[in-house]
Amino acid sequence: MGMMGRLIIALAILWSGVLASGCSNRRYTLPPASKTMIYPPVSADVLAGRVVRDGTQETLANVIVEAFHANSDKPVRVVKTDARGRFSFRLPSGSYVLQFSLLGYDRVRQPVENKRGGGKELEVGLSLGT
Repeated sequence: MGMMGRLIIALAILWSGVLASGCSNRRYTLPPASKTMIYPPVSADVLAGRVVRDGTQETLANVIVEAFHANSDKPVRVVKTDARGRFSFRLPSGSYVLQFSLLGYDRVRQPVENKRGGGKELEVGLSLGT
């Protein structure tokens, strides 16, 4: 009998012992979710806003909103605006550049400061492309 066969027999013997002792009928409960943290809390705040069409204040859906660190050309977060032109990011406090783009409109880049507990909502206007 090979190593695998011995392992299977050992597991079968252990499992039969568990069943015989009545462990299969026990109910186990987990501690409340508030006490079982898998990941450490992240110090991030929400940076939110809405995108409108310049001149009409009509909200724009499906605008791609990219968040870049102030000195980087690689986005750290990318979202699209919803049907009401709203977007939001959870980002650590710091300096960022937000880039807004939608086919047919001029691209807009706007520097922002995300402060802890800021709660500031941005409104960004896009102009029709030229």
